[in-house]
Amino acid sequence: MIAPTSYDKKHKEHKNYYTIKIQESVTAKDLINKAVSIQKIDYKDPSVIPIYEKAIELCTTKDDEYDKLYSYYSIMFVCSHLLNEYLPKGIEAANACLELLKPYIAAGNIWHYTEWGKFQKEVIRYANNFIAWQRYENTDDEKLLHEALKMTETACHYIEDGNKDQLYLYDTRARLLLKLNRKEEAYEIIRTTLIKDKNNPYFKELLNDPDYKIWLQNRNEEILQTLSDDDYNFLERANAITKKIKARITEDEKKPAVLIENNLKIEIIDGYEAEEKYGFIDILPDVDEIVMLTGDVFLNHRLDSKWLLEQTKSLDFNEMSFLIVGNVTIEGGDLWDDDIMSLLITGDVKCDILYAENSWIFISGDVDAKYGIIGKGDYYDGVLRIDGITKAPYIFGRNEHDMHLELDGLNGESMEIIGGDSDHFLVDGYGDRHRREHLVRPELWDEDDEFDIDNFFEIVKKGESPFITTKKE
Repeated sequence: MIAPTSYDKKHKEHKNYYTIKIQESVTAKDLINKAVSIQKIDYKDPSVIPIYEKAIELCTTKDDEYDKLYSYYSIMFVCSHLLNEYLPKGIEAANACLELLKPYIAAGNIWHYTEWGKFQKEVIRYANNFIAWQRYENTDDEKLLHEALKMTETACHYIEDGNKDQLYLYDTRARLLLKLNRKEEAYEIIRTTLIKDKNNPYFKELLNDPDYKIWLQNRNEEILQTLSDDDYNFLERANAITKKIKARITEDEKKPAVLIENNLKIEIIDGYEAEEKYGFIDILPDVDEIVMLTGDVFLNHRLDSKWLLEQTKSLDFNEMSFLIVGNVTIEGGDLWDDDIMSLLITGDVKCDILYAENSWIFISGDVDAKYGIIGKGDYYDGVLRIDGITKAPYIFGRNEHDMHLELDGLNGESMEIIGGDSDHFLVDGYGDRHRREHLVRPELWDEDDEFDIDNFFEIVKKGESPFITTKKE
């Protein structure tokens, strides 16, 4: 499948093409900027192709690498939408893109979190898919089709987590597999892709394929047969929790929005005095001073170190230790440790998710975490202690050696989970220690077979179960 673009939907035909006189004195960047300005009017205007080709000629040094790759990518992009007589030039540009990126791919040297790295990944996805799709449409040569299948494997490797717009790559891969008569592999891709995005449009006509329907029924029965009575009991618990979360979401949506002004007294006090006065003796690392916020806190956004520091910016204070004397209510937001800090709260806490990583968080009152609690610190570098009653449907630790969780007053339906980048996934892991990888929805495992906790809670927030919903017949 050729990659869709948001411009496709908005595009109106433009027949006004531009004749550009290219001066010898201009630079590659000048030409690229000129071509981009033309494409803002018509993204597939063929008059930009010679402009990009001239820009490529002017890219002669290592410093011109980005401009050269961008020019080849743009030629490929335009030709992929024009096709016909432009197809050979588009394929040539796609191969040139991959040749330029070959050293980076071979060395595993794509810097994913930089703009340059993001662009490299986009080019890898688009170029591999473009060539593979053309082979799917235009050849029956098995050798070329197998090469194209390998290219889709590379393209799919660079799909960004949670990006549904890039799932078109699985369409190309599945269709190549079908053309090579490898139906079961293709059908499994279709099944798992639709789990990730049930509204995915690319497989629409394949869903009515009688062979696929028979395969899917057999696949579901196969999954059904692997589940034990204990698995079914677990799924019933998971469904009960999901129903309660969904009901609460519905109830909360009916509540009118309330904006409450915080009226907090903020001061710096002696850390040991604060610990003794408010009952936090001998539970914190040595703290000379602490910022004390007196009064109930009401927020409709995340409470984190950034917000705490914003409240104390007028104070001459460099520590990351805070004491809230009062209750904390966060409507539609999380209590989030995004830094190494110490946070003491004397009252109750209500939030969506309570997240703690490498921090020291102590709460004297009750905690109502609408979706759950995440303890994701390094080996005992942090502590989350709740002295009151804890109400949280999911209590998540990355592995058995995570930050120390002290939840003495656990109340209501909940599941304690150990999983993630450890070598196991346990539900109620501190108790019966049953492994439950096979009950987790497939889309919650990334390409490296590691558990994606962010997607876990995104699903929970939608009022859906993060576990499979197969029911015993």
